[in-house]
Amino acid sequence: MDLWRRTVEAILDDPGVVIMLGPVDAGKTTLATAMASRAVRARRRAAVVDADPGQSEVGPPTTVGLAVPRHPARRMDEWGATAAFFVGDTSPQHVSRYLVEGTVRLVARAREREVQVIVVDTTGWVEGDAAVAAKVHKIRRIDPRHVVALQRRGEVEPILERLPRGIAVHRLAPYIRHFHLEDIAATRVHHHLVPGEGAIDFAATFQAIRAIGYKGWITIELYPYVDDPDAAARTALERVTGILSRN
Repeated sequence: MDLWRRTVEAILDDPGVVIMLGPVDAGKTTLATAMASRAVRARRRAAVVDADPGQSEVGPPTTVGLAVPRHPARRMDEWGATAAFFVGDTSPQHVSRYLVEGTVRLVARAREREVQVIVVDTTGWVEGDAAVAAKVHKIRRIDPRHVVALQRRGEVEPILERLPRGIAVHRLAPYIRHFHLEDIAATRVHHHLVPGEGAIDFAATFQAIRAIGYKGWITIELYPYVDDPDAAARTALERVTGILSRN
């Protein structure tokens, strides 16, 4: 039985609130959906709290949504919202207080329904002092039984180190299915540049990816390059291939 299956079985054996924790594109929503679906198949009453207002799957953007699935699903948006809490913005940094309050309220509503497994999907805002403080505060307010941590290079360890005793922490780093990479200027202007045209150290990035034993696909995201996207893609491929050959 692999780590993912052992984690699910451990949660079903000791059901309660489960918080998904990890950076952007770590697979939190996919695994949250799979976990809730597994609970439904096991005839456990399940609920999902979608607490990512910028990438909402349950309810509209700028809200925290609650779904109570009656059937397994491949995507979270297959479950309709039974309740929602408006937070007013898609950026968690701007509405952290309301995001915590909405999540706490919808978890409480699920508990009132005597739901056995409540899976809370969270934002990818996990790095930096403000993010760590906000996540730790949210976890303390919710008082979960389990935290499922997905990370590539220890991004959520500062949060895990500050959790109260008694919370079961499940680290699922080996279950990264893909990487999306982009270069970006030192100004942080949100353009996905051809590798080598921005400030990202791709040699160090690839070394870190190799260090965790990852052998899957890597996708290079380019934006905007609308005038000649084919040339941008060819240049990106040549540069990335060159970096990989030297490392």
